[in-house]
Amino acid sequence: MTTEIMQTTLNKPHLNDGETPIFRRYFSLLWHWAWLIVLIGLVMGGSAFFFSKQMTPEYETTTKILVIAAANNKPTDLNSVQASTQLTTTYSDMLTNEAVLQTVIDQLNLETTPQLLASSIQAAPVRDTQLIGITVQGKNPTQIAAIANTLVAIFIERLQSIQSASYTSSVKNLADQVDAINKTLLDTRAKAASETDPVEKGRMEALVVQYQQIYANLLTTNEQARLSAAQSISNVAQVNQAQPPSTPVGPKVMLNTLLAALMGILISAGVIFGMDALDDTLQTPEQVSRLLGLPVLGIIFHHPASTQLITLEKPRSPAAECFRLLRTNVVYANVDKPLRKLMVTSPLQGEGKSLVSANLAVILAQEGRRVVLLEADLRHPTIHKHFDLPNKLGMTNLLLQPVLNLDGVVNDTAVPGLSVISSGDLPPNPAELLGSLKISQLLEKLDEAVDVIVIDTPPVLPVADPLELSTRVDGVILVLKPGSTKITAAREAVERLQQVNAHIIGVVLNNVKIKGSHYINYYH
Repeated sequence: MTTEIMQTTLNKPHLNDGETPIFRRYFSLLWHWAWLIVLIGLVMGGSAFFFSKQMTPEYETTTKILVIAAANNKPTDLNSVQASTQLTTTYSDMLTNEAVLQTVIDQLNLETTPQLLASSIQAAPVRDTQLIGITVQGKNPTQIAAIANTLVAIFIERLQSIQSASYTSSVKNLADQVDAINKTLLDTRAKAASETDPVEKGRMEALVVQYQQIYANLLTTNEQARLSAAQSISNVAQVNQAQPPSTPVGPKVMLNTLLAALMGILISAGVIFGMDALDDTLQTPEQVSRLLGLPVLGIIFHHPASTQLITLEKPRSPAAECFRLLRTNVVYANVDKPLRKLMVTSPLQGEGKSLVSANLAVILAQEGRRVVLLEADLRHPTIHKHFDLPNKLGMTNLLLQPVLNLDGVVNDTAVPGLSVISSGDLPPNPAELLGSLKISQLLEKLDEAVDVIVIDTPPVLPVADPLELSTRVDGVILVLKPGSTKITAAREAVERLQQVNAHIIGVVLNNVKIKGSHYINYYH
C-alpha cells in the first residue's frame, strides 16, 4: 500500500515566529489576506472615483508679466541675479495684496472676499528669468481669465502710482520755480525796454541776463528731475493675456482613485500587521517546536462541522488524509517500544481533542488494528455522540464495580476492529475515579485484549483528571487549535504534564483553515 505523505503549511503565518525568514513571513501573511487587502483597496478607490466624478470641474488659466528693472536701479555687480530675484519675489507678494484683490473684486463685481480670492491665485517668479507666473483657479473659465487679466492691469497701475509718488512733489516744486522765474524775467525785460535813464536801464538789463541764467538752470534741473523720475520707475508688462481654459484640471479622477486605492491597501496591510503583532495565539508548527519544544505529529485541516468522523464519512477528503499522516507519525513516534496506550488532551475546552481522539481511533482500526476508544472525559463526554452510541453504562460503572466486568460496557462500532467504552453516568468525583487503582487495572485488562487504547480526557488546565491518567499511558498527544490556543495556555499545559513526568509524544494542530492547493505538496 502506497503511503502518501503530505507536507502542509498553516494558512496564517505569524510575525513572531523567529524561525521563518522575515521576508517570507511578511509575504505569507500578505498572501493570506490578499483578498481583504485588495477588497479594501477597491472599495476606497471606487469611492474616490465616485465622489471625484460628482465634484464640479476645476479650471486653471495662466498669464505672465515681465519685470524690467529701472535704469537707475539696474545692478552692475555680481549681485545682479540676486537683486533681480528679490524684485520679482517682492512683486509676486504685492500681486496678492488685499487692496489689489479688493479692487479686482469691485471692478468685476465678484461675490467673494480678498482672502478667498487669494486662495485661488498663485503668483511666483519663474526661475532664472525676470518673469512672474500668475495662475488662477476656479469653476468658471471665463471668470478666472478675467480675474487674471484684471489683476495684472490693476497691479501695473498701482505699481506706477507708488513709484512715481515720491518724485511728484519735487518735480512740481521745480515747475513752480520755473514759472515764477519766467514771470520775473518777463517783467524785468519789459521794464528794461521802457527805461530811459541809462544807469537804470543798464541795471535792468543786467538783471535780465541774471534771470535768464537762473531760468536756464532751473529748466535744466527740472528736466533732469523728470528724467530721473522716469528712469527710477521699474517697467512691468503683461507678456500674454490669460485665456478661458477649455479643459478642466481637477478633480484628478484617476489620480484620486489610485491614491485612495493605495491608501486603502497600505492601511489594511498595516492593520493586519498590527493585529498579527498583538496576537498571542499559536499559529505555526515552527512556533510549537520553538516555544513548546515538541514535534508536530499532524496538522488537521478544517472540515464541515456536520461531518464529525471525517475519516469514516469522507475517507478521501484532505482532512482524512491528515489523520492518516497523524497515524503514521504516531506509530513511528517510538520505534523501540510501540505506543499501545495513547491519551489525547488539550489545554482548554473547545480545541477539538474529542474529534481527534475519535478519528485517530477510526484510522488506526482501518489499518487492521484492534482499537478501543475510552471516553475518560467524565465531565463533558461527547465520544458516544460521534458514534451514535448509548451512554447508560460506561467508565463510571466499571470504576465503581468491586470487580472489573466488561460485559455490556464495550460497544461495537461500524468500523471493524474498533470498540468504544463511553463515560456512563457522570460522577461527582471524576478526578478520584481516574486516579484510583481501578483505572490501572482497566487499562491492563484492555491492553491484553486490543492493540491500541485511545483515551479521550478532559482539558489539562481546568481539572486534574488528565494529569492522573497521563502517568499510566505510553504517550500523550496534546491538541492545539491555531488562532485560538493562547501561547501561555499551551506552555502551562505542557509544564503541568511534564511536572508529573508524562510522556508527551507531540502536538496535533487541529481545525487548520487552508485556502488553495498551494498549501499541500504530495510526495510518494
